[in-house]
Amino acid sequence: MELHVDIISPEKPLYSGQARSVVAPAHDGEVGILPQHAPMVAKLGTGVVRIRRAGESGGETVDRFAVRQGFVQTAANKVIIIAEEAISAADVNSAAVSAELTTLRQQVESHQLKGDEQDKARARLAWLNAQKSLAGA
Repeated sequence: MELHVDIISPEKPLYSGQARSVVAPAHDGEVGILPQHAPMVAKLGTGVVRIRRAGESGGETVDRFAVRQGFVQTAANKVIIIAEEAISAADVNSAAVSAELTTLRQQVESHQLKGDEQDKARARLAWLNAQKSLAGA
């Protein structure tokens, strides 16, 4: 028995297919989903979704996507992830992500940003780190 998984962002659907399991970043930690999981809706955090599916040669393949904010829902062996931002590993621009990470880290560590700007920068750092982890996988 498998799950059907959809990952959707405002820009486009990123994934639609079968999976053996899904691990998603909830706002308070990771949530693992297997077939026959109880119905659930959870708030997404920022991080990496891992989808385990049957590989072409009989093994397993893991597809990875960075997501930022949104919701994950599961019911009747179907998982729907709706994210404010989502990107596949193949679409990550490693050079641009690294450059922005360096700049933002310097701004945050030197306390150049105040109040809301600091919070937004930290959220952006989490999103960039999720993308960087895809590029390094």
